[in-house]
Amino acid sequence: LHRPHTSLEGLTPNEFATRSRMDHNVNSASL
Repeated sequence: LHRPHTSLEGLTPNEFATRSRMDHNVNSASL
């Protein structure tokens, strides 16, 4: 399981999903 360096504690599921999508978009754009 990939875990970011920052703690996800305190994030709501919606915030987590949004951050995950942003991370995937950045990763795809950097390819």
